Amino acid sequence: MKHLCITYHMSKPGEVAETCITLPMEDYAAGEIMEFQDELQSMKKHFLFVAALEKILQSMARLQGYEKAEFCSAEEDFSE
Repeated sequence: MKHLCITYHMSKPGEVAETCITLPMEDYAAGEIMEFQDELQSMKKHFLFVAALEKILQSMARLQGYEKAEFCSAEEDFSE
């Protein structure tokens, strides 16, 4: 099990906020996200774990009152 710190932007009209969340995930899921993070926006429909991450970020943004979220970066969190 790996932990990835995911940084993302949330937006709504007139406002953009940057935040991050650390998510535990299986090694193979973390590997897919880390390997393809530079292409995530164009690949989100092609990879299961990338699509799952996109849904998580969109849900997190909506819970915080934002309309959409956009992935920025991922890095492994070794503090766990």
